[in-house]
Amino acid sequence: VKIIGLNAFANHPHLHEINLEKNEIRELKLKAFVNLPNLNRLNFDHNRIDVIEDDTFEALIKLSELLLRNNSISKLTRGIFKGLGNLKVLNLSFNKLNFLGDTVFAELWSLQELELEHNQIDVSRFFPLGTTKVFLLLFIYLSNTFFTGTVKFSTLFTISQIDGMNPTKKQNFSH
Repeated sequence: VKIIGLNAFANHPHLHEINLEKNEIRELKLKAFVNLPNLNRLNFDHNRIDVIEDDTFEALIKLSELLLRNNSISKLTRGIFKGLGNLKVLNLSFNKLNFLGDTVFAELWSLQELELEHNQIDVSRFFPLGTTKVFLLLFIYLSNTFFTGTVKFSTLFTISQIDGMNPTKKQNFSH
């Protein structure tokens, strides 16, 4: 499997989980995930994904866990996570992330765990001036992530625990 195309799972509205781990998927197309009202877990770990079209996940209103670890994703534009208001876990570790759109996380109101380990994020492009806090984040994982520039996470998220800033222990942040 290399491309997840239009209506790929449309005839399976009772699915709760899709596991496409360890394939050779490169692209996730718009409207690939329609008519999946009960889907709560989507796993694309260990693929070759480098393109995710905006609004790809828009119809997945019950999705609570999205795993995109170990792919080739370099940028996340503002519409990629549109409609994922119930998402609790987002794992983007071990990608090539260097660009995150200014409102990429804006609709992730329920997000509790964000994993960004082993990426190369240019914070000057990720955290533009004027960005407002978008959600309560319980955990953020950043170990071995190379940041260019400086960022004050408390201006974006209310964070309970952050892992990776000090590799020997978790640090608590207050606001």
